[in-house]
Amino acid sequence: MAFKKLYVSEFEKVRPILTQTKLVFPFYNTHSLAQKNMFYAIYKQDCWAIEIQKQVVFFSMKLSERQMKITNILCSEPSQISWYAILQKIECFARSYFTSTIHLTFSAQGPLFEWLLANNYQPDKQGLTKKLCYNTALVLSGGGARGAYQIGAWRALKRLNI
Repeated sequence: MAFKKLYVSEFEKVRPILTQTKLVFPFYNTHSLAQKNMFYAIYKQDCWAIEIQKQVVFFSMKLSERQMKITNILCSEPSQISWYAILQKIECFARSYFTSTIHLTFSAQGPLFEWLLANNYQPDKQGLTKKLCYNTALVLSGGGARGAYQIGAWRALKRLNI
């Protein structure tokens, strides 16, 4: 299943699933408060869903100035799925928007905090942030006259440290 944006028109369809979800990360103090805020995110069109390891994961996010701010993550069975699997999919989603950073709006403690640090998340005043890196490739093909201009283009790029 691909990432699916949830709209208000789908609210009644996802409501029974969403009421059974649990917090994966400590964005809120209680599951019910997290669910309530996820319902609100659907109304604001900030809610997405993905199926990971046969579990439905809902997350709300705000996108601004090349930063993706994740404000809530709920899962149908959080004990059946790893933190890594969830964040890996969300990072993949963030990369599809070419964001430079992912920001998780909660502060963690204990093993979760250590695990996030080990996975390149850095604490800041509003939560945890990870800078996303992108690899770029240049494919040159052909020979003869085409090869001659490609060498010149490649040298110019190399001179500019690109």
